[in-house]
Amino acid sequence: MFTSASNARASSLLRYPRRFKLVAIVAVLLFAAALVVATLAAWRQENLTQSLREDTAWVVYKLDRDAVQLLNHLLAVTREPLSAQAREELNLRFELLYSRMTLLNDGEVRNLMQQIDTARELLGQIQQQLDLLDSMFTPRTEGGPDEELDRLPVASLEEELQTLTRLTERLVIAINGYLAESATEERAQLSLLYKLLMSLIIGMSLAAFLVIAF
Repeated sequence: MFTSASNARASSLLRYPRRFKLVAIVAVLLFAAALVVATLAAWRQENLTQSLREDTAWVVYKLDRDAVQLLNHLLAVTREPLSAQAREELNLRFELLYSRMTLLNDGEVRNLMQQIDTARELLGQIQQQLDLLDSMFTPRTEGGPDEELDRLPVASLEEELQTLTRLTERLVIAINGYLAESATEERAQLSLLYKLLMSLIIGMSLAAFLVIAF
């Protein structure tokens, strides 16, 4: 009877380590799965952030190009007296600048621009410049439409548009600099993340081996 009781106790002691091993292996696997999910989520978020930055850079680039094209078009059409059609085209090109600014002042793009000190300051200056140009493109006159066209302050418009193009050019440089700096920081963070991930994988593999072996 004593021998039988001893055998039962020994058998019971052998079962607990197996249960412990099973629980430990499951815990390691769940931790590994959680780590993979977290890594994928971080990678996905980074892709979304990168896409937002690229979209913002594209809008800023188009704002600068549109400002330059408006200036060039103004110089081209004002060599002769302005016609109603030429004036309308100038207005459309100017409205396009406002649409670019609307995109930069909306939603996630605005949040991103507010994080960049230089870009935030330049956006304010560009908006002020656009408001000034808006009042110049629509001068108030007491005469008819022809008089309004004749009184369009071409020289002042040219000067203020040149100021605008300098501001938009600086904004492009600021955004490109921010993108380059962000890319460098992200590469460093990604390298560190990979090293950490490999260390964790090696550690989990070693822990699982020790649990199974002993």
